[in-house]
Amino acid sequence: MEEHLKNLENIIGGMGEALEGNCVYIDRTLNRSDDLKNKQLNLQHIAKGKKRICEIGFNGGHSMLMFLYDNPSVEEVLIFDICEHKYLKPSLEYLKSKFQNVSFTLIEGDTRETLPDYFIKARKPFELIHCDGGHQKDVVKNDMKYCRMLGEVIIVDDTNHGPINDEANNLLNDGWIELKILQTKLYEHRMFIVG
Repeated sequence: MEEHLKNLENIIGGMGEALEGNCVYIDRTLNRSDDLKNKQLNLQHIAKGKKRICEIGFNGGHSMLMFLYDNPSVEEVLIFDICEHKYLKPSLEYLKSKFQNVSFTLIEGDTRETLPDYFIKARKPFELIHCDGGHQKDVVKNDMKYCRMLGEVIIVDDTNHGPINDEANNLLNDGWIELKILQTKLYEHRMFIVG
C-alpha cells in the first residue's frame, strides 16, 4: 500500500494542483491524517469479495486503491467523474497499470447527464457503489437516485454536509439497512445495504 500511495503522491505532486480531500490526505495538501485510518479500514473491509465496483467521484484514486488493494476478487470498476482535476487521469492510469486484472471504465462528465444515460443503456447492478461526487443538492439527489437503482451496498461519503446526510437518511426511509462502521473524525461517511 505504501508504495502505491507514494507513487500517487508523486503523480499528483507533479501536476501543480492542490489535491482535493480524500480518505488519506487533508484537503488541499499531501499531508496524511491519522484521523482517516478508520475510514481506510472501512473502505478496505466493505470491498472484500466484491467483483463489480462503481465509484462516483474518483479524484486522485485513493478510495479506489483501498477497494483494490489486497482484494483479488475485483473484476470490473466503473468510474463516473466530471474530470476537473489534472491529476485524475494520470492517477487512474497508474492504478490500471498496477491492477491489470481489473477492467476499468471511466465515464467523463456531469453525473446529472451521465448516470441517467448509463442506466438507460446498461442497468447493470454493482455489488458496491461509492458515492463521493458533487455536493450541490441537485447533484447529490441525482447521484443517490441512481445509487439506489444500481447498487447493493452504498457508501455515502461526506455525510458531514447537510444535503448529503439528508439523502443518506432517505436510504433508511426507503428500507436500506445502515451498517456499523468504525467512526472517523474527518470526511464522515455512512454505509448501507439494500433491505
